[in-house]
Amino acid sequence: MKTVLSLNNINFDEQFGINLSESNVKSLLFDKLHIDHENGCWELYFEVKSPESADILPKLRQSLLKRTENEVKHILFRPKYSSNFPLSQFLKIHWDDICYDISRKSEILTALLDPVDWEIENGYINIKVSNPEAVKSLEKAGCREIIQEKFKSFLGTDTKILFSAGDFSSVIEEKIKQHVQKVKEEEEKKISASVRKRENILYSIPNTKHGEITDIKELVDNKAVRNKFTVSGKVVTYNPPGQRHYQNEKFSITDFSSTIECSIRQNNGDYNNRNQPPKQYLKLKAGQWITVTGTLEPIYNKEDVELKVELVEKTDSKIRRDTCEKRRIELHAHTKMSQMDGLAEISDLIERAAYWGHSAIGVTDHGNVHVFPEAFSLGKKHNIKILLGMEGYLTNHMSEKVSEVISRKLKGKSLSKEEVSGFKKKVYHIILYAANLTGLRNLYELVSVSNTEYFYSKPLIPRDILMEHRDGLIIGSACESGEIFKLVLSEHLKKITADELKEQLSNTIDLYDYLEVQPIANNSFFISKNIVKSEDELKTLNKKIIEVGKMFSKEICATCDVHVVDEQDALIRKILQIGQGYDKGGDDNDNKATLSFKTTDEMLKEFSYLGEETAKEIVINAPARIASKIENIQPIPDGFHPPTLEGATDELKNLCKSRCKELYGANPHPVVKDRMERELNDIIGNRFADLYMLAQKIVKKSLDDGYIVGSRGSVGSSFVAFLSGITEVNSLPTHYTCPNCFFTEFVAYDEHGDQRATPLEGITAELGVDLPARKCSKCGAKMERYGFDIPFETFVGFKGDKTPDIDLNFASEYQSRAHHYIEELFGTEHVFRAGTMSTLQSKTAFGFVKKYLESIGEDWPQAEIERVIIGLTGIKRTTGQHPGGMIILPKDKNITEFCPVQYPANKISSGTKTTHFDYHSMEDQLLKLDILGHDDPTQIRLLCEFTGKDITQISLNDKETLSLFSSVKALKIRGRNNKSKVGTLGIPEFGTDFVRGMLMDTRPKKFEDLIRISGLSHGTDVWLNNARDLIKNKTATLKDVICTRDDIMHYLINKGVESFSAFKIMEKVRKGRGLTPEDIEIMKVKNVPEWYINSCLKIKYMFPKAHAVAYVINAFRIAYCKVHYPVAFYASYFTVKRGALNPQIVAGGKNTIIKAMENLLAEGKRNLSHNDASSLDSLEIALEMVERGFIMRKLDIYKSHSTRCIIENGEIIPPLTSFPGLGEAAAESVIAERQKEKFSSVEDIQRRTQCNRTILEKMFKSGVFGDLPESDQMSLF
Repeated sequence: MKTVLSLNNINFDEQFGINLSESNVKSLLFDKLHIDHENGCWELYFEVKSPESADILPKLRQSLLKRTENEVKHILFRPKYSSNFPLSQFLKIHWDDICYDISRKSEILTALLDPVDWEIENGYINIKVSNPEAVKSLEKAGCREIIQEKFKSFLGTDTKILFSAGDFSSVIEEKIKQHVQKVKEEEEKKISASVRKRENILYSIPNTKHGEITDIKELVDNKAVRNKFTVSGKVVTYNPPGQRHYQNEKFSITDFSSTIECSIRQNNGDYNNRNQPPKQYLKLKAGQWITVTGTLEPIYNKEDVELKVELVEKTDSKIRRDTCEKRRIELHAHTKMSQMDGLAEISDLIERAAYWGHSAIGVTDHGNVHVFPEAFSLGKKHNIKILLGMEGYLTNHMSEKVSEVISRKLKGKSLSKEEVSGFKKKVYHIILYAANLTGLRNLYELVSVSNTEYFYSKPLIPRDILMEHRDGLIIGSACESGEIFKLVLSEHLKKITADELKEQLSNTIDLYDYLEVQPIANNSFFISKNIVKSEDELKTLNKKIIEVGKMFSKEICATCDVHVVDEQDALIRKILQIGQGYDKGGDDNDNKATLSFKTTDEMLKEFSYLGEETAKEIVINAPARIASKIENIQPIPDGFHPPTLEGATDELKNLCKSRCKELYGANPHPVVKDRMERELNDIIGNRFADLYMLAQKIVKKSLDDGYIVGSRGSVGSSFVAFLSGITEVNSLPTHYTCPNCFFTEFVAYDEHGDQRATPLEGITAELGVDLPARKCSKCGAKMERYGFDIPFETFVGFKGDKTPDIDLNFASEYQSRAHHYIEELFGTEHVFRAGTMSTLQSKTAFGFVKKYLESIGEDWPQAEIERVIIGLTGIKRTTGQHPGGMIILPKDKNITEFCPVQYPANKISSGTKTTHFDYHSMEDQLLKLDILGHDDPTQIRLLCEFTGKDITQISLNDKETLSLFSSVKALKIRGRNNKSKVGTLGIPEFGTDFVRGMLMDTRPKKFEDLIRISGLSHGTDVWLNNARDLIKNKTATLKDVICTRDDIMHYLINKGVESFSAFKIMEKVRKGRGLTPEDIEIMKVKNVPEWYINSCLKIKYMFPKAHAVAYVINAFRIAYCKVHYPVAFYASYFTVKRGALNPQIVAGGKNTIIKAMENLLAEGKRNLSHNDASSLDSLEIALEMVERGFIMRKLDIYKSHSTRCIIENGEIIPPLTSFPGLGEAAAESVIAERQKEKFSSVEDIQRRTQCNRTILEKMFKSGVFGDLPESDQMSLF
């Protein structure tokens, strides 16, 4: 079938994206187009008026073939030349047309014309072919006549054609060589492909082959179980065997039609022996592309199906490629930090730009710059320039007006709907880039003021404030919500005239360095909202913006307004928007705009309606020019910038020497002296003395005020921190020291500080706490036993230059006082709370998915739901503040030299400014202290008060206390209802079901064992699927397995690994970065066993030993009181956990407690809310308490304290605030009034105190008031 189309007035620019110069267009007069659908052939008829215009015909042919590559195989020209035309040029241009016409007689004939050459002489064209036989065949077939007819038809000339045999021996020889080489390469490719295919097979059951690939959605919809299928796609999740309660190896795969779970069975009895870990066949990673064949089977107890895997093969990534020779730069891209809007992970975005060969990419989140530090780091990793920007909210209201509006809101004087609408009409989107360091500082200032002074629903930037900070910024007009687009749209809709548009542009456009245009689909919601009628109108708007740019000499840049990396992610964004209340999803209730990151080819196609030259200019050239004006800026300056305390160096030295003398005498053991001096040299040389002294002053202040402080993290690795009073963890190697004559003996070192050949008298204890008692050989006094054997290097590295991370646990009620003390030392303008990010979590994400499925009436497999949840989690919801993290600046620095500031949750009323960046991103530049509130110091203070003893001085090797960690014997429990086999209920760090299970698995016998268990319980993938299996199958013991990060360095150094290499390996493993092949080789050379290497590879996070020691010390003190001062223990516990205590139930005795526990457990322990789980914990401990014979009374309106338990005659009186719903202020009012006179009735309590009627009614019904009447006159309730 043929179609004939008229080509009068054809515009190749608009219809084909082919740019033809004006002169060429005038010289080529196109007439018609014959389309041969059957043969995929276009015949283009046209007149050539000048010879020069014919030069573009080869380019035109190639461009048309490229534009129609999926439909057209042949582009044939049927020209009419109106003037003399060189014959040789004619042949070059039209030889393909001639050959095609000859091929219609026979394909063999065209083969005879290769190779070919020609000569032109005396009006004859001598066409030379390879041999005489070819000449005969061509003559016989009438090819001479066909060619002569073409010359007659195209040129209007009678041209004589001759065929002759030429000498093509060298050409043929070269072609033969090329053919042989090609055959050879193809054979090598086949062999290589075969090898590669074998290497790509990750798992295979013999004789299994892939079948035809099926869409996953078809599988999960039809559920044709017991049949074999092949699917191909991207790995979403991977769970090795033994994780998440799975015995089998499981993973999920998506082709974006849906997602399916896949499972590899443990074959051949792999899992029959439960002491043996399950076999791991695969080591997949999320994002990996694979093809899977398996049998579709139902999942037990679910309506889902899964593939029982038989074959897994790696496949090539199906990620789009950017094939343009010159590539674009994206200037408008959002990440998950664009609040509840962006879906792109910053890592995915930058990795994709680098993969596409883009030289730079801009990041422009809405109203914030949270991603700057990570983006810059990723840019260095992928060797791509990061343009640091933001999409801000410009308001044309003056700053005073914005402040007035915000002030009214804070005072509760809301604006009317008309006022709000009028206010918002003057708010526009705007792109701000930092072109240099001055611009970066100004950008940080703008982020800060917009988030702290001008936040009204969004962080607004008043125009006058922007102009104050204009220097060093490059400003773009942003999207359809930008000022320029809105003006152009107003003129298009005839809301303003062309003259008014020009006038308003003249007043505003100087602000902008470039204007943006975006793909038509981005603004398709204008059509669905009937603002414009068609896509042609949207194209007209873009053309108008380009005209504006030319009129005012502004760059025009085409941008994507990226919100997702790939089109398929647009579904997840749609779910996000529906979850927030949009009816249809997509921008402004329109889901046509995918807002995906596009390649250069895709963007050129998007803007092809502008013509090839213009499209290239706005897609490629203009963005490149803008990017070239932006320097490669580091968002946070290099170098450590600590605050200073006058005299800190001398004070630290004097403190350490004085305390060292107290403990070890005037001439300390060489190990002691060397360690102190080495640490002091590193600390002072790297300017950390101020940090140490700051921490020391805060700890001392707390101790002076009567509150102990617990250290966290690795600070306990520092002997100087111990000597200066920052931590109570003595990190020296295990040793004895005499408090009388200061004679000191180290287990592993002699009197000169040299390593002993064998430990002192064969002692095997690794900690001072576990050393056997010993008398001083010099004076006979009982020696002290010290040392937790923690190297300083784990704290600051082998060069001593790693910024110390000092974290401290203060009593919860003292935390705010510690914060204020720091502000007193340095001033509020130099102290900031560390900012955090509150992101969308999986539970909320699941709710969004559920809402979407309800709206469309579909059910999805669980694997697909999980894929979408993964895509949604991590999206910014709001900002927050770290519970204890504080950033302290030197007095000569301003915070915006490092980062912007904000209020947590955008609440101006909070009064607490936080850092805009996560403190981890600044930990090498600024001083960060963790001043945390913790229950342990609070509980120990209470125990000291209840017992009248200094609990911090108890023996840490008390045998009865140690027994609690392996049995309940020391508790002397009289009943049989307590099911726990260890006595650590209520003991910090050791009271959870998880850790009690660890205690039962390991049965610790020494303090050292407790530290190991603490390390294992706080790590990630350290115990489960790792150390636990090694211990259970007797591959290793508790002493052998990796428990804390320090264990790795110690072990490797002892194995002979060079110290710095051991340290680097430790750092990688503890951060979950695994091991490099080089690391593994180093370890194998030193005979490190395979199980140890595999254990390192599994670890995701490791606890520092010093942190574990600090936790265990306090836990042991509390456990000591549980054995020796039980009433004080329970009173302190229920004071700290009063929010979870129901005193009326506990006072009811054993049976009441058991019934309450049964009610909570009726729906299953895993289904309990956080509050109910806490209540269950308290009831368990209360049951233990009563079965030990101790009593808690009911609340007493006259005796109960407001917030703490009271001990009276060996019985516990609970606090008033332990009653559910009764606040501290109300409780304090009760105490104040009872001191004046007794209450006459419940009505009297309501009248005289802050207790409301509802809470009093509940207290009355639960019997809190005893015989107290309801009212002085009548029934109140």
